[in-house]
Amino acid sequence: MEETTPPVTPASETPRFSRKTIIIGIGVLVLGVALLLAFVGLKNGEFNILPVSEEQTFSYVTRTGYGSEALMLSQDAFGKRDVGAPGTVVEYKEAEDVAVAILRSDDALPRPTTEVYVLGDTPRALTDDGYAKAGLAVSHDGTKVAFARINEDRSYQQFSSLLSDWMIVVVDVATGEQEEVGTGFGAQFADPANAGVLLYATEEGVQAVDVVSGAVAVNEFVEVASAHYTPSVSPDGSHTLVYNPETQRYAVFEITSLFPSLTLTPVSQISDALVHAVMQNDTVYGIAKGEGDALELRAYAVGDLSTGRVVRSLPAGNQIYQLIPNR
Repeated sequence: MEETTPPVTPASETPRFSRKTIIIGIGVLVLGVALLLAFVGLKNGEFNILPVSEEQTFSYVTRTGYGSEALMLSQDAFGKRDVGAPGTVVEYKEAEDVAVAILRSDDALPRPTTEVYVLGDTPRALTDDGYAKAGLAVSHDGTKVAFARINEDRSYQQFSSLLSDWMIVVVDVATGEQEEVGTGFGAQFADPANAGVLLYATEEGVQAVDVVSGAVAVNEFVEVASAHYTPSVSPDGSHTLVYNPETQRYAVFEITSLFPSLTLTPVSQISDALVHAVMQNDTVYGIAKGEGDALELRAYAVGDLSTGRVVRSLPAGNQIYQLIPNR
């Protein structure tokens, strides 16, 4: 796909992020060969919280009535229960009753392989190359899946923080047809009305691509330092959340337009230091440190990001939390 760079938002409208690659241990990505994914549900069903550690492997996806669309990962092995697909769940996403997961093989030699599966009564693999994959997303209508696949020259690695080491891939769920979109990481479907529009991070800045029309737009003034800091797009496509490693804070931008110019208008920066955060329409949900070793789930209204509302306390300990918004 030929990429063109349309006009972008003037620098005076959007704060420029540093290109320094500062690797900070935030729980944005689930790393490691052996992962523990245990369920902690929210009664309001807004999203799921997955505590992660490296002690054991949970590898069975099922439903639970705790929350409107709660995800539970239990100790039942793949192949014996509903899922019937071998491996360890690395990432899970769903939309319109289409559930997909990145599964890592249990065989470590010569290296673990990862594939993308559509889950259900008869699980179906959408990929078969074995390369490391991350940044899973499903379109709002459930027809397309996007993810980042590590490049062939880095195939011995399970992860890389360099945006240039990844290729964004889109797969048609019905046909399995794959399309390589471009170099980058963290693709998300940015337009609820158009399953072909993606927003993701590149070395040049935040980029929007329409895989159907071929339109490409880049905003060079909102930079992403590494694959650890890729933007989070709200489900309604109105805002994006970007982590600035220089200030160590999350900033919210309104997605004013996608094409022909990707215009990201700054809203405000969240004053609290958050370990991990996601957009859920007009609210930012983030994990923050409370008193002592305690952690808190906090909610920030886009109209007032200065003060977060404590939604609930989280169990203390050596746990990293990944927030998965329900669509």
